[in-house]
Amino acid sequence: MIDGEREVKVSSKPNCYFCGTRGEILYEELEDKLFGVPGKWTLKRCPDMDCGLIWLDPMPLADQIPKLYVKYYTHEHSDSLPGFLMRIYECVRKGILTTSLGYKDATKSAAWRAVCSLLSHNSFLRDRMCGTVMWLDASHCGRVLEVGCGDGKMLERLHKLGWNTVGVEPDPNAVHVAQSRAGLDIHQGSLEQIEFPCESFDAIIMHHVIEHLADPIRTLQECCRILKGGGQLCLVTPNTASSGAKRYGSNWYHLDPPRHLYLFSPANLQVAVAKAGFGPLSIRTLSRCSAQSWSNSDWIRQRLTSYDVKDGHQRLLRQEVAKALRILKYPINQFMANILLLLNPKSGDEILCIAKKVELRRA
Repeated sequence: MIDGEREVKVSSKPNCYFCGTRGEILYEELEDKLFGVPGKWTLKRCPDMDCGLIWLDPMPLADQIPKLYVKYYTHEHSDSLPGFLMRIYECVRKGILTTSLGYKDATKSAAWRAVCSLLSHNSFLRDRMCGTVMWLDASHCGRVLEVGCGDGKMLERLHKLGWNTVGVEPDPNAVHVAQSRAGLDIHQGSLEQIEFPCESFDAIIMHHVIEHLADPIRTLQECCRILKGGGQLCLVTPNTASSGAKRYGSNWYHLDPPRHLYLFSPANLQVAVAKAGFGPLSIRTLSRCSAQSWSNSDWIRQRLTSYDVKDGHQRLLRQEVAKALRILKYPINQFMANILLLLNPKSGDEILCIAKKVELRRA
């Protein structure tokens, strides 16, 4: 029995959000093994080869969405590296941001800058570090909005680099955490509810957000409205055409039912961004977090359901052994993901899309 207060009410979504084609079942009877939202969930895929959108059907009603995030990970600060490792990480990160994106590094050593310049030639390491500021170039530094800012960590980094930072986040618990970070202007609610003035921002970022939206094109259109001419939209989302999605199938971490409402490939994401009114754009896939994604997918595949409490000691032992194996496999998985990306540029577990708003010529 599902507690009535925890039960998530849903509505049917049989047809593709993009093209209206009736969807085919991709996976069914999925459970939320990450954060324990009750229910069984079905994912459908558009059979049109030119579309291929994946979505949740039935889909939670709008007023039920908060129930999906009661235990979500954005409710707490996530800085977890030990102090000395964090200092090393930050030195490398700042050096690569200097050489790759033009930010000023307090480090004056010419030797260190030369080392970071060499490190920047490693595409995996460069994406890991540039991704911490959503690939925003220092030359565009101005007012930035993060849609779905979560705990505010990304905005805090950008604020320290000189950006005027604004965040929007519907989850009140995450907003509370974000507001505890100095220098951040955080609004609670959806982007459409806030109603920012036209052409308010030089850049808008969305990091693993678009897949959570019930009407993603509408949100992208709102982004286009409030972005200045020539301004930049940068978003990252899971890639349904990835090697990880093919390898793990219904256990792929990025399916994340029932929080991920729509899942994209590079092709249909490009269509969505163009429909919203954006002009020139670039799309590529990333392997920077593939090892973590594959490790989590292994955990989902090996985990017993929460209702299976038999043989508790054996279950705990199996979980501990599986955890140790995942740690050992982590560097191997990342190496494999990087090689697969070199062989097939569309195989990364994430899609990076950078689009510009067309700057209107004034008479």
